[in-house]
Amino acid sequence: MNSADPEIKERLSHAVDAVRFDVEERLRIVHQRSSARVRARRVATVALAALIALGAVAAAWLLLPLRREADRAGEGAPAGKIAYTRLTVEGEKLNYDVYVANADGSDVSPLITGPDAAYAPTWSPDGTRMALIARAADATSLELRVINADGSGARSIIDGPPPVEDTAPAWSPDRSRIAFIANEGLEGKALWTVGADGSGAHRVLRGDWRQVGWSPDGTKLAVAGSGDRPDYGLYVVGADGRGLTRLVEFDKSVAFPSWSPDGTRIAVMVQDPADEFDYMWDIYVVNADGTGLTPLTGWEGLDGFPVWSPDGRWIVFCSDRDAIAEELRQNRAGESWFGASLYLMRPDGSGVHRIVDAQGTTICPTSWVR
Repeated sequence: MNSADPEIKERLSHAVDAVRFDVEERLRIVHQRSSARVRARRVATVALAALIALGAVAAAWLLLPLRREADRAGEGAPAGKIAYTRLTVEGEKLNYDVYVANADGSDVSPLITGPDAAYAPTWSPDGTRMALIARAADATSLELRVINADGSGARSIIDGPPPVEDTAPAWSPDRSRIAFIANEGLEGKALWTVGADGSGAHRVLRGDWRQVGWSPDGTKLAVAGSGDRPDYGLYVVGADGRGLTRLVEFDKSVAFPSWSPDGTRIAVMVQDPADEFDYMWDIYVVNADGTGLTPLTGWEGLDGFPVWSPDGRWIVFCSDRDAIAEELRQNRAGESWFGASLYLMRPDGSGVHRIVDAQGTTICPTSWVR
């Protein structure tokens, strides 16, 4: 027992206390108070009780490791709802539908489907609404919309100018504003914010930006892209547009920054510099001060669109690591981008497992809410 796990020792101690049985004292009392015949019967009873007590202790010893494994498996089990975009092909046309699913992959449900393309759904922090990108009525441009969590009540927030880019918007923690990327032509792709009611649109930062994530404390924005093209990297900037700071420079492209709920780390997808088809991506995590850059995945294909769970214990992402051979061949040749399913992993890259099978489509997560 000297080398036993302290927790097991403590639990066993409690178990022994609960079934403690002083055999010698019981036998002494039996001898003092009973006749020889009664004494023999009681001795047998005492012996049986002692064996039961020892059996209880042995059972506790054997079951404790199983109990600890069960506790560990249940700890931090994924909970909440994940919103994602589902891409399908119909002839030469790409269809974009919005789906939601439980964090364990159950209850997969379509939210917005049909010819009115919608994608990049992002929950409001309280889970009552979503911001997303949708095709405008003229079918030639995109707009930023806000909808209710059940898909009803769609309302255009930005329908140009500025022209909205097809990247995921980001809510401020107080739900008052939404950050998005706007395509300004030769001026690049700028970072903007707008009130959740559509008021007060404001350009925050010029440059060539791809995606944005709002810090949990509301003071900063993480942006992936470049201030001086092609100087791609991960940056942070004040929500007022001041203090642009590059955290990490990358050889090629970087996209989709996602803050951990405690604001200490940022997950991001990074493209392999040798990839000529804009296909091979991996997921990295970095401290919010730019230190500790660490790769979490290393699959020779697509690992992308990381999103933290609300409790910070998981990251959901999409990957084609389980795609069929023909899908992988086409993906790697730049002919398509399909067979990417929904996966979970721990923030250290462990525990990777699939929760929603793409089944010949591609699904990209963009938001997770309690």
